[in-house]
Amino acid sequence: NKFNFELQIVGDGYLKNELEELINKYQLDKFVKLLGHKNNISELLNQSHCLLMPSLWEGLPIVILEAGASSLPVISTAVGSIPSLLNDENAYMSDLDDFKDNMILVMNKYEIARKRGEKLFDVVSAENSLGTIIKAHEKIYKNLKA
Repeated sequence: NKFNFELQIVGDGYLKNELEELINKYQLDKFVKLLGHKNNISELLNQSHCLLMPSLWEGLPIVILEAGASSLPVISTAVGSIPSLLNDENAYMSDLDDFKDNMILVMNKYEIARKRGEKLFDVVSAENSLGTIIKAHEKIYKNLKA
């Protein structure tokens, strides 16, 4: 009752039924929405206030790049390649035990979170723009010729 929020979960995975049961068990259906598979991720991100990535394992999820391109604050676990992009200046890095605390921190100090999202936008724009990726691929191909 302390916060007004809606958690939207995108995707379908093998834990979907278990998640539905937990939502029902704890009567969270007005706070947690399972959206299933979606193709309009940029639209969902633009309607959101924060991206949550509480993963146990990942590579570098494209959705984090998409969130960065939208200047969206991100709370994520430091798994896989995520720390190569996110840090405590442009996101909220968290272990699962402290994830809830970081969510509350973002809700209570949203302007600071937005500034981190803007820093993430700068990093994503500089390091992952189409021009930067093309130059990196051109460099690879030129080195193959040599």
